[in-house]
Amino acid sequence: EEVKECIIAIMEVSVGTKFRKDFGRPGIFSGEVVTSYPPEKPGSPDLFGVRYEDGDEEDLTRDELVALLATNPKAANASQIRSKAASTKKRGASSVGGEAPKAAGKRAKSVSGSKKSSWGGSDADECLGGGVVEAMARAEAKARALREAARPAKKRKTSNGGAGPGSQRGGGEGVSEWIGDGSWEGLEPPTREQVTEALLAMGNTWPTQVRPNVSDKAVQGMCLGMVNALTAGLRVSLASRRCPEVTKLVVAFCLATLPEASPAFKFSSVQINYNYAGEIVRRLPYPHPLNFCSHPSLFLVCPPPLFFSSSAPVFGLCPRSAKRHVDGNNMGPSYITSLGQHSGGELWTADMGIIDPKDKWCKFNGKLEHETQPFEGTRISFILFTHNACEELTSDVVADLQALGFTAGDTCRQRDPGNVDESDFDAFFAKHRTEHPPPVGVGMVAVECAGYACGRGAAWVSYDTGPLPAKIYKAPKKRGEEVAQASARALCYLEEAADKKAGTGKPSAAARKAAVLGIAQSNAEASRSFAVGEGGGEGVVVQSFPKNRVGLHVVELKLKLKAKAQQEGLELVATRRFDLYNRAEATAEFAAWVDQLPVGHVVCIAISDTAIAKKRPMEETVYDALRKLGAPAPDTPVVGYRNPFVFLGAKGLPPGQAQFLLDKRAQSKTVLRVDARIISAANEKPKGGAGQGVVITEVKNSSISARDQCPYREKEGWVFKNCTAVKR
Repeated sequence: EEVKECIIAIMEVSVGTKFRKDFGRPGIFSGEVVTSYPPEKPGSPDLFGVRYEDGDEEDLTRDELVALLATNPKAANASQIRSKAASTKKRGASSVGGEAPKAAGKRAKSVSGSKKSSWGGSDADECLGGGVVEAMARAEAKARALREAARPAKKRKTSNGGAGPGSQRGGGEGVSEWIGDGSWEGLEPPTREQVTEALLAMGNTWPTQVRPNVSDKAVQGMCLGMVNALTAGLRVSLASRRCPEVTKLVVAFCLATLPEASPAFKFSSVQINYNYAGEIVRRLPYPHPLNFCSHPSLFLVCPPPLFFSSSAPVFGLCPRSAKRHVDGNNMGPSYITSLGQHSGGELWTADMGIIDPKDKWCKFNGKLEHETQPFEGTRISFILFTHNACEELTSDVVADLQALGFTAGDTCRQRDPGNVDESDFDAFFAKHRTEHPPPVGVGMVAVECAGYACGRGAAWVSYDTGPLPAKIYKAPKKRGEEVAQASARALCYLEEAADKKAGTGKPSAAARKAAVLGIAQSNAEASRSFAVGEGGGEGVVVQSFPKNRVGLHVVELKLKLKAKAQQEGLELVATRRFDLYNRAEATAEFAAWVDQLPVGHVVCIAISDTAIAKKRPMEETVYDALRKLGAPAPDTPVVGYRNPFVFLGAKGLPPGQAQFLLDKRAQSKTVLRVDARIISAANEKPKGGAGQGVVITEVKNSSISARDQCPYREKEGWVFKNCTAVKR
């Protein structure tokens, strides 16, 4: 009779029919038929509009619904469905809830039927299952009550609407209304116990996130703060928009307890995981005929009460439900802590091994592999991180993040508008270098570069070698002869110079001549150079780098000194390219190379496309190495994807003494240029900088926008594909 009842319910699909559908990784979701559409023409299939528990909608045919009900017959309560169907027929309704009938023709489900809403946690989506909205409302009410209780009695609000005295965040100019006027600023910060109490108000009904890099199925959790939502772009997450009080509570706790304050550590997002890496399962005694595991620490995962009575289960955790992974949109430096009554749950990291974040903050690198260990009990973990796009925000998003208490977020990486054609840029760049030639003089050096948006990149470094004997170098009349001369010498002497340098001997005179012309090996490829003879026998060497070549182009120089420390000029030591874009090990290679540099050696760095990959930010190890060359500290500017970047420093310079030029705007059209003179520290009056080796003086920044110098092709009706203008 039960089977017969189910079959009747399955065949009588109508408004009110309930079913369940498996969407793979996001999980299984309940749905209900809310609308029926008449066939568009005779013979067309009947269509039914369905709505899922998280609000997504789509259209299904009768056959599709029958198939779903047939695979999940218990989802259809036959008597309830028949009664709803009968009442619907009596009303003669073709829609539910006042929705007007729509013309036949299948609608596309929200976000291509992927069951992914615009909830975002570091680009992982969260879905609202049944009861989640109510659970989040309970947590929001608890967080609001905790904030009101922390306010002195005479300053407490009489209702949930107004703001109490002392509130300095929220409600400001540009801040969204959903944030409200309340704030923890000026109040006693929340404790770990209070934060745990507020979050546990949701019980076991949490939002779920699709995070395939950490788990094969949806995990419970949410991301507060900034996310990159699938359909909405960079914004404040829906979790924070729905629970602003919970967000303020969590952020206030983090700011009060973190071992590092801003600007040493800034964060734009807080990922909250609920019982992640362990799921409650039933454990069979060991040994047991149904337990096929070979070790007592591993146990069978089976949905109760499939194999045994639910009256005698032992609850435990599945040790391998978490994946070893690398965070996708994390700048790297992150902090983690875990709350709740649990044992285990340590974090394995590739560089530090096992760290235990229970009831304390632990710093780790999210760009290196890490993995949560098995645990027992209730575990809520916080991961504080900086999203790699946190400086590409609009002013409204920045205002909202600041009102919630987050310390990272800016608009400085908004796109540089317009486009530049590659051929137009090449012509401008050649003309620009002719009109603004490399500087001449003892110790003079220049670095110029442009990013990918400028004709797929360009870069060169020049340095003055001092007086150049005619027998070593004779300035060619034409550029072609010049390049041919340099290439010929490179073919003859590059291998010899490399061999001699690797051993204890010195390069031959011929190899030194090649070095004077700037010929050197750069990552197993010869970089083209040309030397320019200036009046008075001065020799200026220009090291050019090919366009569209990723990574850091590095030129190492040293001062040539005569007797009594008299400065003669600059001498090339080596050129290299550190490919941070394609080779993860290049980061450690760059740091090791900087460590072995002698004090006083000058380092020029430029890019001719991009320094790093879009999804893999520059590691902190690189910034530490740059600080040893005089980069600003501790808040060194962050080099982003395809940002033009110029650096001029020296080993041993104090932090902040190097020249660090950077345009943070996305698709920047700026050509960066810095000129300076390198002198020996012995020639400079001591100002607490003894032992520096060299000093950078006479600095000149002559950066220019290529967009303003090139034709406005879009106005002429051209369209752009990458860096090439094409007629419409």
